[in-house]
Amino acid sequence: TTRRSALLRASMPQQATATLQQLQQQQLQQHPHLQFLQLAHDLADAAGLITTQYFRTKLNVDSKSDASPVTIADRQAEDAMRKLIAAACPSHAVFGEEHGLQMGSGSVDGNSGVDEWLWVLDPIDGTKSFI
Repeated sequence: TTRRSALLRASMPQQATATLQQLQQQQLQQHPHLQFLQLAHDLADAAGLITTQYFRTKLNVDSKSDASPVTIADRQAEDAMRKLIAAACPSHAVFGEEHGLQMGSGSVDGNSGVDEWLWVLDPIDGTKSFI
């Protein structure tokens, strides 16, 4: 669950909370892809918590092979996002700007390394502006 849904449940009577949970379960059964939307929100929240710690602070800046800047904020945010994806959807592949491609545990044809789902991550789009 996210902070938003936890706050919403905390402010609701117990019966209303149970009803909300039932509605959420029904929506997931009818539209299973909604779980991915929720995960995307969780990824953004996790990356935001990390990157805001470093925003407008003095950072060591490294240069990637293409001469673009990268910081600890970029790397840690992507790491956190990858962990959330691996926990929620271990069969999904992940391609991130900082750490490249990581195949999921379940490829479509069993062994070719072709995953059905691919998450593309770039937690700080515009590191030059960030630093």
